[in-house]
Amino acid sequence: MALSDTLSMSADLNSLSSLDQAQRILGDKLKGRRTLIVLDDVWNELSSQSENLCKPLHLAYKGSKVIVTTRSKNVASINGATEIMHLHGLEDEDYWGYFSECAFGDANPSEYPQLENIGRQVVRKLAGSPLAAKTVGGSLKLKLEENHWRAVSGSKLWQIEQKEDDIISALWLSYEHLPDHLKQCFVYFALFPKKYNFHGDVLVQMWRAHGFLSMEAPDEIAYGYIHDLLQLSFIEKVANQEDQYVVHDLLHDFAESVSNGELFQIEDDFHSIELLFCHNWKTLPPFGSLPFLRTLKIRHLTTVESVDAGFYGNAAVAFPSLEELLFEGMNQWKGWSGIECNQQAFPRLRDICIQNCTQLMGPLPLPSFNRMQISVSDLTSEKIISCESENKADVSTSYPVQLSLDRLGILFGCLPTSSLATIHMLDISSYYLEAFNKDQVEWLQQLTSLKELRFTDCL
Repeated sequence: MALSDTLSMSADLNSLSSLDQAQRILGDKLKGRRTLIVLDDVWNELSSQSENLCKPLHLAYKGSKVIVTTRSKNVASINGATEIMHLHGLEDEDYWGYFSECAFGDANPSEYPQLENIGRQVVRKLAGSPLAAKTVGGSLKLKLEENHWRAVSGSKLWQIEQKEDDIISALWLSYEHLPDHLKQCFVYFALFPKKYNFHGDVLVQMWRAHGFLSMEAPDEIAYGYIHDLLQLSFIEKVANQEDQYVVHDLLHDFAESVSNGELFQIEDDFHSIELLFCHNWKTLPPFGSLPFLRTLKIRHLTTVESVDAGFYGNAAVAFPSLEELLFEGMNQWKGWSGIECNQQAFPRLRDICIQNCTQLMGPLPLPSFNRMQISVSDLTSEKIISCESENKADVSTSYPVQLSLDRLGILFGCLPTSSLATIHMLDISSYYLEAFNKDQVEWLQQLTSLKELRFTDCL
């Protein structure tokens, strides 16, 4: 189609007052001509509207082609695509070539070796996206100075100044087409680190806990949310993993920009996390995947009934840096199941404290420690052993692992038999202990490594 025809048709379309008139003008221009038609960034999923749009296109000459770009797989299906191509990022060197043009302009990258090194580090974060290269490269191009480039390199994508046609603006358009119930589910991903793998059933439980799904909604509806986000390319399936999903790095940056700091974020380098009064949570997030987490305190999650393998995540070593673990006030918690058989857990754990978890029964799935001290106190609240009390300073450094309990009843079932030989010190404070029964005496006889046994405040 000639340029003059294009300009003429644009003028005609600008004066339209009805769909029929638009179809007639477009049909006249296409009739008997071989054309290539590009429908860019299509979101309409109504087949009737799609049919109305495409009616004039059938008048084009045989051999004409229509290319539709979309983020929605449903759009591709509705439009009867004969071939669907999933576009991925550019390959490394091709992408570097385009990025360097955006970032250096007419300058020669080889004349700025330090900037080139920084630029190549930036490129690794952009997942081959040309639009991201244009956005970030344009910001770098403003000053070919090391301090400026390092500042941009250390920024989140959404913190970089954007133009109307830059990547965050483009992603906003996609986000605005989401229904409200999917918007909040998508923004939730900003809580977790990039490249974090979400297991489908765990993700559904976390959405329920936050009220994004009603507790009564069947799993079919919940998995429909996952399916819709997949169809719209907001999440991807993890290769070779059943029912696991991941968010593209650029979409993760965008989720952060949408949350606008309203959510705390579980970063890879988080050292301490405390959950407090999360009454709607029925399951715990997979905190075991956080490599630098040292302290984890979980208080008053009153609807959690079990802690299972999902708590550990899918890393080969769960909780690799955790030193202190507290559970308190979980009055519906009944069971704590173990990790997967191919996992290890808690290699650096030093303090485990369980308080006011009145329905919890043993055994606890703790690893075998070389030397352990157990302290049990069912006294009044002012005397109860606390993970944060000054009594911790009195714990002998020769006992590297301290287990603190507030209920004598859980003591005799808290550890598997294979771990009893690791107990070197046992401290029991109880107003209610009068004597041990036969089973409890047999349990004490299995403490073959016990060096110190203390009884205080026992009547």
